[in-house]
Amino acid sequence: MEKVGDTDIYRIVIPVGADNIVFNTGVPDEEIKNGVQSFQTSDLSFDENINAGQIYKVDMSQEAKHGRGVEKTKYTYPSGEWSNYNP
Repeated sequence: MEKVGDTDIYRIVIPVGADNIVFNTGVPDEEIKNGVQSFQTSDLSFDENINAGQIYKVDMSQEAKHGRGVEKTKYTYPSGEWSNYNP
């Protein structure tokens, strides 16, 4: 991921043919097992013909759901939406 200027926006290059992606905070599984909090999106459908150049915004009004067992500190935001990016 690469941060866009002085914003809270990050950009990524998605390989051609990818149809599902997950955005996360990058905390390794071993750290999650040791209790470090991590956040991610649910599995997102991605269509390069529709979503290329768009931005995904997590719906923070819905509480993130925590995982179970060793992943109890991994939280998933259940929804959000794709929209056009207009800097």
